[in-house]
Amino acid sequence: MITVTERAAATLQHALAANDIPAGLGVKLLPRGPGSIGLAIAAPRPGDEIVRYEQTPVLIVDRQLTAALAGTELDCTESEVDGHARIEYTIRPAGARRPRAPRGL
Repeated sequence: MITVTERAAATLQHALAANDIPAGLGVKLLPRGPGSIGLAIAAPRPGDEIVRYEQTPVLIVDRQLTAALAGTELDCTESEVDGHARIEYTIRPAGARRPRAPRGL
């Protein structure tokens, strides 16, 4: 099973609410080719994994990815690029530490 950090779950939950995504649909991880995973707004299908945050579904993992992503963790970082907020999601082994930003001299 993939886990989702609290930070990533909160950003996914906010994105779903801010875009008025209808009930029954969610952010879904899908296979996009060899070694590639994509995100889409979609409904869960039988065999998909559903990750919940505060009793609300925040992530759907396509059944073709559940075994490959077992023991991993979805996290995100937020930044600003040209005045626009940017959220980048990463998948890493569960419990792995995030790289720290370098400190100023």
